[in-house]
Amino acid sequence: MKIRIDRKKSIPLYLQIKHQIEENIISGVYSNGFVLPSERKLAEDLGVNRNTTIKAYESLKDDYLIDSKIGKGTFVIYEKNIEQSLDFYQEIYWEQIVGNFSFENSADIMSKIMSDGSDSNMISLSGGFPSKDIFPHSIFEEISKDLLHKNKNVFFHTPVKGDKEFVITLKNYLYNNKAIHSDINEIMISSGAQQALNLIINSYIRPNDAIIIENPSFFGAIQLFKKAGAKLITTQVKNSALDLDHIEYNLKTSDVKFIYLVPNYQNPTGYVMNLETRKGILNLSRKYQVPIIEEDPYGELYYENYAPSIKSLDRDNFVIYVGTFSKTIAPGFRIGYIVADETVIKKLTLLNQFTDIHANTLSQNIINQFIRDGYYQEHLMKIREEYKVKRDLMMSYLDQLSDVLDYDKPLGGYYIWCRIRKNISVKNLLVESIKQGIDFIPGEFFFPEIGEGKNYFRLNFTYGSREEIKKGMEKLIESINNLKR
Repeated sequence: MKIRIDRKKSIPLYLQIKHQIEENIISGVYSNGFVLPSERKLAEDLGVNRNTTIKAYESLKDDYLIDSKIGKGTFVIYEKNIEQSLDFYQEIYWEQIVGNFSFENSADIMSKIMSDGSDSNMISLSGGFPSKDIFPHSIFEEISKDLLHKNKNVFFHTPVKGDKEFVITLKNYLYNNKAIHSDINEIMISSGAQQALNLIINSYIRPNDAIIIENPSFFGAIQLFKKAGAKLITTQVKNSALDLDHIEYNLKTSDVKFIYLVPNYQNPTGYVMNLETRKGILNLSRKYQVPIIEEDPYGELYYENYAPSIKSLDRDNFVIYVGTFSKTIAPGFRIGYIVADETVIKKLTLLNQFTDIHANTLSQNIINQFIRDGYYQEHLMKIREEYKVKRDLMMSYLDQLSDVLDYDKPLGGYYIWCRIRKNISVKNLLVESIKQGIDFIPGEFFFPEIGEGKNYFRLNFTYGSREEIKKGMEKLIESINNLKR
């Protein structure tokens, strides 16, 4: 089996291996039933890490070209059946044209979450959504009617960096409620936090740039960093701190471009970074001149004590702060924001005008009025109270599984991070749970490397009603008990 790899190419090694095997399968060199070497043997022959060949084979399996069975090994399942004629159809391989990025197994995870959240037959414990039950419909209805009556411009364009009145309101809100000091020229409105992060990455990160990232971390960020070709340096999330010595070692030994953090009620772990670590990471940022990207979608959803953002401690603009109203109000508004040095905002604004032009004008005006009239603070108090009840309800069921799994009590946010201790496969548990009519997110999606997090899973307690949480957790317990038998 002849495979050539070129470490100088920008294409990842596993894709080089995959493409060459794929070509031989499609061309008929490896016919249906042809047995491939084991992942370990192929890795030894090519002088690569076994994870590389595992990823290559997994990608081929996803394309229904090969399969594996105990006792039979790994073998080709593609059967060529194309008439040899002058006008036969030739498939185009978009992956080769698009380039070297692959979403791997998490390719459709976001669309899965979105569809499960709207499936009335499924109790979703997976998605990252606010509750529909306590959305202030009547308030937003009145605000919308008033705006449409008084302001005929709400359906038209706004400045690229955001509606001026809304930016001023947001500036004052961040100062009064989050102690974040900024000028209006240091704020930009985006179409949600994901677009904000994407703009930052596309503006500043190039292939092979090193990024320090928590492990585990938000899979949407991991995907964006990988798409940009960044080299991810992981630092373990442990209790309420990060290993600052480990981070400093990497800052000394690697040319790090950014430090990416979600310090408040992190997705997926729900942990909150202690004040000492926040100050320490900011000092390291200053010392080594490496900026921090701080994403803070859950900071206002605290159920015990408020935790200050790293940005509120930053007086030298080393922090690019990303916020959103998707988690506290509703994702449908598609309104996020970035607070950063004016030079950064100018660059992001320039890029944004080539892609999205500006964020939703109507949404900016509605949320502006919602904040100015004092409704936002009232809404936050209400959802904190309700989400705390739901969190405690879900934990009461998890406590019944103390012989099987561990979890940490989240002090805020949306999620409970669970670790299976017994010999139960999380993948098998998900299959069993879906049969029971519930779902959750397997932990492996939140780790940059394949093979990590296989005994973890994430549960969401904000989206479903109290009754749905009761039913869902009863079904989860039943699914686990079925697998224990």
